[in-house]
Amino acid sequence: MNALPSDVTDRQGYLGGSDWQDVLSIEPYGCARRLWYEKRATEADYPEEVTPAMQRGTEAEGLVLRRYCEQEGAKLVRGRRPRAKDLPSWWHGHVDAIADHPQRGRGVPEAKTAGEWIWRKVNRDGLHLGYIAQAQHYIGLTGLPWCDVAMLWLDGWQFRVWTVNRDEAMLASMREAGDRFMRMAENGPAPDRLDTADRRCGRCPYRRTCHGLDLIPAELADDRDVAHVFDADLEALLRQEREASEIAREAGDYLETVREKVRMRLGEQTALEVPGFRVYFRSQQAMRLDTKALRRDLPDVATKYERPSVSRPLRIFAV
Repeated sequence: MNALPSDVTDRQGYLGGSDWQDVLSIEPYGCARRLWYEKRATEADYPEEVTPAMQRGTEAEGLVLRRYCEQEGAKLVRGRRPRAKDLPSWWHGHVDAIADHPQRGRGVPEAKTAGEWIWRKVNRDGLHLGYIAQAQHYIGLTGLPWCDVAMLWLDGWQFRVWTVNRDEAMLASMREAGDRFMRMAENGPAPDRLDTADRRCGRCPYRRTCHGLDLIPAELADDRDVAHVFDADLEALLRQEREASEIAREAGDYLETVREKVRMRLGEQTALEVPGFRVYFRSQQAMRLDTKALRRDLPDVATKYERPSVSRPLRIFAV
C-alpha cells in the first residue's frame, strides 16, 4: 500500500467519506446536485454555519475513540494512514484512526456522535446507508477489511459499535458512481434537480441557484407587509423549528408504519387483550355535515349560520 498524502485538503478535487450520501442522493439529506455546486466552487445562496452541535461532535471524536478502544480491546496504530493501490485520483479523505483489533486485526474505526433522535433511529433501523457508504469508502481507501462505526449518544451517555465488512460489489458500484459524478463536476452537465416538493430542497444552501423562484410558494410573491430584519436569535429558533419538524415528521411516519403492522396482525379481530395492553379495532360510524353540499343546495341557510373565525396560524417557509 501507498501512504495517503498528508496535504489532501482541496475537497473540490476529490470525494471524501461524507460526500457519498450526496453522490448517491441518499435520503433524507443527500443531493448530488447540491454537491455538484459545492465541487464547482459555486457561491452558496445561504452559506451553512458551523453549529455548536457540530463543534461538539468534532471535539468529542477523541472521547469516542477512547470508548471504542476500551470496549473492543483495540489499540490505535500510530503513523501514516495506509492508502490502497490503484485507486482513482479522486478517492481520498481522512480516516479518524487505524485500529488493531484483538480478534479481527487491523481496520478503521469511524467515530460519530449523535443526538437522541438519530441514536434511537439507528438502534431501531440499523446503520443508515450513508454511514455504510462512508464506511466502505474508508475500507476502499485503506485497503483494510472492515470499518467499525462507533457512535456515542452524548446526552444519554450510551455507546455502540456497528461493524461494516468489505463489500466488493458495493465498492465497485461506488467507484463507477464516483467516476461519473467527478466527470460531471469537471465538465458538466449538472445532475438532475430534485422536485421542488422534496424536503431536501427547502434547506439547501443552493436552493435559489438551483430552482430560482420556483421553490417559493406563489403566496410569498406579495411581500408588501413583510418586515426584513436581522435577528440572529430568531434565525436560530427557526432553524431549530425546521429540525424539530423533520423529527416530528419522521416520528409520525414511523408511528403509522408500526400501527399498520398492528392492524395487519389484528386482521378481523375487533377486541383483544395481551399482557399489558387492551386493543379495540371496531368499525364505527360518525355523522358529518357536508358543508359543500349545504352551500350549493341551501346557500341562504348556509350563509345564515356561518360565523367568522379568526386565527393566527404560524407558517414558516424556507426562502
